[in-house]
Amino acid sequence: MRQTSDYSTNACKGRGHMEHRRSTRHEFELTVGVYHRGTWIGTCQTKDISAGGMFLQTKPESLKRNSLIEVTFDRPGSAGVKRYRLPSLVVHGSDNGVGVMFRSQNTEAHAALRQLLTREAMPQH
Repeated sequence: MRQTSDYSTNACKGRGHMEHRRSTRHEFELTVGVYHRGTWIGTCQTKDISAGGMFLQTKPESLKRNSLIEVTFDRPGSAGVKRYRLPSLVVHGSDNGVGVMFRSQNTEAHAALRQLLTREAMPQH
């Protein structure tokens, strides 16, 4: 898993812009589901995840900037697989997908996501 800095310059649609991140981005592939206004859009892979958002590898025309979406992911637990939901806002798009910002940060879903990232960052024996 690769980490990138808190602030990065990103060329989007031919124009450079500064992305203002409050947390470190972790290169991490996770299969997620996407809903828009309660309608199933489909599944996609994340490219990277931070405490404040994630980049979804999808066709950019499938999700427009400023769209309110819900990102879901599953995580196995002692009582079976649990589905977590992250209300999010599409903040930018590129040819490779869209960046989303989480609308709420203190939820059970965020705790599960942090645990997943922490587990992946730990060396395997």
